[in-house]
Amino acid sequence: MKVAVPLKLSAVVNPDGTVKSMEPFLTGLVENNSYLGRPVDVLVLKDGSLLVSDDHAGAVYRVSYRK
Repeated sequence: MKVAVPLKLSAVVNPDGTVKSMEPFLTGLVENNSYLGRPVDVLVLKDGSLLVSDDHAGAVYRVSYRK
């Protein structure tokens, strides 16, 4: 049985800069205590999307949203 463990990469921040809560943002990078990916850096693009580098898989992921 495969069990994915969420990896929390984001915090919900209040207008005053304090952390309101932590929420899972990018999950599925750990399965059965083995790394499937290991994010190491994030770059915010002009359109609001994120580039996340993964040095375990040798990949860069683009994360975007829809309204």
